Amino acid sequence: LVKPFSARELLARVDANIKIADSRRRAEENLRQVIQQAPVAMTILRGKDFVIELANSRALELWGKGADEVLSRPAFEAFPELVDQGFFDILNGVLERAEPFLANEMPIELERNGKLESLYVNFIYEPLRGLRGNIEGILGVGIDATESVRARKRLQENEQYLEAEVARRTQELKSLNIDLQQSNQDLQQFAHVASHDLKEPLRKVKTFLSRLNDDPDTTLSERAEGFLQKVNSAADRMYAMIEGV
Repeated sequence: LVKPFSARELLARVDANIKIADSRRRAEENLRQVIQQAPVAMTILRGKDFVIELANSRALELWGKGADEVLSRPAFEAFPELVDQGFFDILNGVLERAEPFLANEMPIELERNGKLESLYVNFIYEPLRGLRGNIEGILGVGIDATESVRARKRLQENEQYLEAEVARRTQELKSLNIDLQQSNQDLQQFAHVASHDLKEPLRKVKTFLSRLNDDPDTTLSERAEGFLQKVNSAADRMYAMIEGV
């Protein structure tokens, strides 16, 4: 048999329940104020259908939707494009395991302002507990990381392009250096051949000049001897030039 409550006990229990309800109401109101004023996207989902109970302005901005389009609606009714992106399993896992789920720069496809867009989002789904510790819903907190991810990818692409360009230019310089070395070798070979081919006629010129100058039977005028000296000097200069090649 259950012992009936006395009037005093009943009043005490009612008073305790009122205090619990009042504490819960104040806690929920404080949470709502924090969410509305938060500088990041925040939302509260309730039940197994993940009904969107609350979403602050940052969340609506991230979603690209108005409050009347999402509030009091199941999440996957408001965002049908997320059904095939694994979010249902993620949210179910948070409820069943009572553990948070954290994602960093997760790629998603989201219909924003009537257009499907590719985004990167940092977010966490946290089990939302009641005063007695039971799981009553999910608190979602998110940040749009799309611009930072795209900027980093552009930087990486630029770095890869620069590395490829440096490698290409380096290869070009190597090829030019090889061509230059070959040209130098060809020039040296030409200079060697040219030097040899030019020296031989000069030697003969010098020889004949010497014989002409030393021949006792040859009588030259003073003017002719001057010409011979000039020819001999020119031959010497040309020989010196060939030696310098």
